[in-house]
Amino acid sequence: MTKSYWHTTKFGYPNDSKHNAPAEIAVLDVDGDGDVDVFVSEGYQPFPLPMHVLINDGKGHFADKTKSVLGSIPTGMHPREIVVDDFNNDGRPDLFVADHGYDHDPWPGAQNKLFLSSGAHGFVDATSSLPPASDFSHSAASADIDGDKDIDIYVGDYGGNPINPFLLINDGSGSFTRSSDRLPIQVATQEAGFTTEVFLDADGDGDADLFLGGAASSSRIYLNPGNGDFSSATLIDVPQGPFPVANMIAL
Repeated sequence: MTKSYWHTTKFGYPNDSKHNAPAEIAVLDVDGDGDVDVFVSEGYQPFPLPMHVLINDGKGHFADKTKSVLGSIPTGMHPREIVVDDFNNDGRPDLFVADHGYDHDPWPGAQNKLFLSSGAHGFVDATSSLPPASDFSHSAASADIDGDKDIDIYVGDYGGNPINPFLLINDGSGSFTRSSDRLPIQVATQEAGFTTEVFLDADGDGDADLFLGGAASSSRIYLNPGNGDFSSATLIDVPQGPFPVANMIAL
């Protein structure tokens, strides 16, 4: 006979009527103490909602330390994906928040967010290092696509907003430039719609290939030629299943 055991403890998340809509969660070691902390973003409303940093005491008890970590309480409209990676090359995790805004016609979009590590115990809001855009960022993924030893980002815009998918090319310090001309035309124009993506080395040549999960089309893998330019990349079609691809993980 199999028994299930549950242990519950106070999580540290605000428990009131204004804070009841977590949209995305990411785990990372915020304060460098070797345990896992939590970054939570809220959504689903036509107005901005707060993001929270929950710090682990090492025993599984969490406390909301957003102001001490970030200096203020940032907000988002409807964050859809949180990417954890080292964007400023300081050896510590940073955060990119893909925010698609209020999920209703006319889909006005929202500004994505970037939080860069400022040391052992904090982050700075570096959203100004992203190109300004109110886009419908449905998903995102990160990798060093061009082999220059810094982390770039694919932003999977999708739907009725006029801004299409694009790449964010890192200058090495965590400042990004938007690029669409490195993507295949079918991707950059949403001729084929994709709802999720992941970078992985599909052909074993050591660089990051782009795997796009299809919504109304088959999924596709674009093989990186080594310089991060996927515009004429070799395409591998992945058989389409009975349902759209909602999410993917590279193992």
